Amino acid sequence: MKLSRPSVAHAALAAAGTALLLWQVHATAQGSSAGVTITSSDCTAAKVGTSVEPSAIGERVRAVTLAEPSWVEAANNVPAYCRVNGIIAPVDTSPTARPINFSVVLPASWTRRAAQLGGGGMNGVIPNLTADAG
Repeated sequence: MKLSRPSVAHAALAAAGTALLLWQVHATAQGSSAGVTITSSDCTAAKVGTSVEPSAIGERVRAVTLAEPSWVEAANNVPAYCRVNGIIAPVDTSPTARPINFSVVLPASWTRRAAQLGGGGMNGVIPNLTADAG
């Protein structure tokens, strides 16, 4: 069974939401109810993880893997952030089935608000999530 376009978007959003949930757990551990502050030491595979349990996605997927997170220092009016890239493996294992790539930017100072970009002619491209030049 192939994922339909709406399911692809839902699965990517769910995976991104799971990464944000990891930061929510981190915030709770910090004892903060207002916002979350993270540092480069929080932006590691040991803290973020290397996968997301497929049952946590809410759509049928085979696997969700996370790449090693990367910390980006503040520059050019863009605050520091942790970038987490991931790949969702579809249930369909045919040669024409494509993985779903996604990216999450977790700011150093997070207000617990989130925005999701995708679809609307942007399918197949991960947009610039930090609004910096380039």
